[in-house]
Amino acid sequence: MKVIDTVTRTSLTLVVIMLLTITATAQDKLLLSEVVVTPTFGEMVEIYNPGSGSVDLTNYYVTDATSSFSSLYYYNIVLQNGTSGGASSSDFHARFPSGATIAAGAYQTIALNGALNFNTTFGVDPTYELIATDGAIPDMLEAESGSINGSGGLSNNGEFVVLYYWDGATDLVTDIDYVVWGDKNEAVDKSGVTIDGPDGGTETSTYANETVIADQAITGPTDNSNLHVDDNSGQRIDFSEGTQTLTGSNGISGADETSENTNLTWQADSAATPNAGPQTIASLQPLLLSEIVVTPTEGEFVEIYNPGTIIVDLTNYYVTDATNQTTPLYYYNIVLGDGTSGGASSSDFNARFPSGATINPGEFQTIGLNGALNFNTIFGVDPTYELVATDAGVPDMLEAETGSIGAGGGLSNGDEVVILYYWDGASDLVQDID
Repeated sequence: MKVIDTVTRTSLTLVVIMLLTITATAQDKLLLSEVVVTPTFGEMVEIYNPGSGSVDLTNYYVTDATSSFSSLYYYNIVLQNGTSGGASSSDFHARFPSGATIAAGAYQTIALNGALNFNTTFGVDPTYELIATDGAIPDMLEAESGSINGSGGLSNNGEFVVLYYWDGATDLVTDIDYVVWGDKNEAVDKSGVTIDGPDGGTETSTYANETVIADQAITGPTDNSNLHVDDNSGQRIDFSEGTQTLTGSNGISGADETSENTNLTWQADSAATPNAGPQTIASLQPLLLSEIVVTPTEGEFVEIYNPGTIIVDLTNYYVTDATNQTTPLYYYNIVLGDGTSGGASSSDFNARFPSGATINPGEFQTIGLNGALNFNTIFGVDPTYELVATDAGVPDMLEAETGSIGAGGGLSNGDEVVILYYWDGASDLVQDID
């Protein structure tokens, strides 16, 4: 009987230890969704919960505290020796209040210069404040003593923010999300860093490989100019994290948060939307129709232009001349998926740009409506895309719906319309671009 009791107690102890371990190391995916760097009184960091359940933020941290010049790195939080950065380097390193939670689908903001200044700037309260100015707004906690200390904020250029998780016991932190803008002087690569945290043992742990700093993307201007003007912000517009590597690194399930193509998944200089989602993606990424050719038939094309300052992902952009009031067929019926959005059946076309296609700032791109070979014969150069497949070396436009290109479709010499529009594949309405 004693043996059975001993075995039972031992088993229960092991179960409890396992449960405690699971509880201590469980992390849920969150996203950095917006940052404001100017005006100073409005500086903020916003997070978003893309999951289906509420997340306990107790062991989540947010920081811009890394300085290779001062040997300060946020992941040194496990050492608790003052080398994880904070106010001493004009940065901040903060932990969410104990018991704080974020609901599924919710946005929450951290006012870096206090709730009162935040409210003066935006007319709403933040969820948390870094510097205590309003007794009704929960204060962020110091990651280490002095890591907030009434100062710290975001640089207008040459800066980064990381959201991470640490349970207070393990050797390694878990990256949750990461964004860099301006330049890469503050960027982080923990590959191969070996460290021993506050646990009782002396064994070290080593970080997995991350994207080398030279290959990391930055959001916004690439010339180290400001991320945005006063009252605007940098905003996440792609909540899938783009082409981020999902395994083999230091994020949740091994994701490499330093590999995200934030030059496409974030948008600079957009009207700030604290405590809410971004503006519509199309309004953040304006493009222009810049030229059309309607004759000769072999040379028909549509040209687009990017007047902005960042690369634009064209995946959900469409171009069409498919509207016929007599039939009736209307391009915006694309959302119905029932063949009433027009296309080749009416001698028109309704086409989507290839998945992953992009257009650089200041770039012009052409769509050869009667194939790349005919286009080249007429103009002596290749188009960027072709509507009718004739040249394997030129990317083909995609059908908006089955049969919406076919082998026909083109531009009438008179009485015609061309529309560039955006549709995310899910919403009820398309968004006209030009």
